[in-house]
Amino acid sequence: MRGYVGFMRDALRTLSEVEGRPELEILAQINAPSSDVQYIRTNPSTAPGTTPLIDGAKAFESAKQWVLSGAVLAASGRSMAIQPRRKPSRALDFLRDVRLGLTLPGSYVLSIQIPLQVDAGPIHLELEHPALEGSNIPFQRVVSTRLYQASAAALHAAEVALDSQGDVRNFHEAVESGVSADLCESLTGFSGENGNPFTLGFTWASMFPFDDRGPLSFTGDHSRMLTMAAQMLRETEPEENVRIIGNVVRLHREGRLGPGEVSILGVVDGDINERVHRVWIELDENQYREASAAHAEGSIVTIRGTLLRRGSRAELSEPHDFDVVSTP
Repeated sequence: MRGYVGFMRDALRTLSEVEGRPELEILAQINAPSSDVQYIRTNPSTAPGTTPLIDGAKAFESAKQWVLSGAVLAASGRSMAIQPRRKPSRALDFLRDVRLGLTLPGSYVLSIQIPLQVDAGPIHLELEHPALEGSNIPFQRVVSTRLYQASAAALHAAEVALDSQGDVRNFHEAVESGVSADLCESLTGFSGENGNPFTLGFTWASMFPFDDRGPLSFTGDHSRMLTMAAQMLRETEPEENVRIIGNVVRLHREGRLGPGEVSILGVVDGDINERVHRVWIELDENQYREASAAHAEGSIVTIRGTLLRRGSRAELSEPHDFDVVSTP
């Protein structure tokens, strides 16, 4: 049609002015009708369209962890203050299908595309929303929706904490809305080393319409509360079914027989940062005997249980599956 390109250019410009969004963002949504798209708008102090390398690398890694936290929330079907180190296979399979889009004009904008696969099998979504009651929707949309809800709940909890002079205990209540230490840590990664503000925007695949949700805007003070909340949740909430791998470095019991306490210096299986922890464990007599032999031989051991942090002390309760996996 004669003048088609000009007409479309005018239409795109008009949409941009009315919706208050960049033309490229609208065009990206038109070109991806079967994908939910999330936009992470960071605000570095560098020239427009650039970001410090350290902040950029952190933002991309945080984007992965942020989406993964939503996938784990959707796949597990329950809210947890600390998400499991070993992620559900469905969440990991989902993550392989997520795509990074082009960065957009502005401060420094990351875009994440979540393709909806309607034929992959529906899942029932229980949400207090009239448009979704009793409906079956793709798992990918479940992740997008849970991600929005959890991020909005984290923002609200951070605002409450600021009004309470930095008291982050209300984050315990926000766990029921999907807030976790993992989510809080990923969100703070978008603010960079200087605690810059950032905004999360959500658009929904046109092939599966959904109510528009406004952007979520975080300040540097919000990020500070999220950092404190993540630390508080990890220190006060138990982490279930954790596997510790390391060496027995200390043994203690009152007599020659009976249960005793040991200390293992090692890592938590699945921790991508491979941080070293000293974990105290109360063992029965048989386990204590095996731990003593492993300590004498310098062997590597593994054990599972519920990890608790009491100040600077880490303890593993309900220990089981103690095993010596290798010797020097």
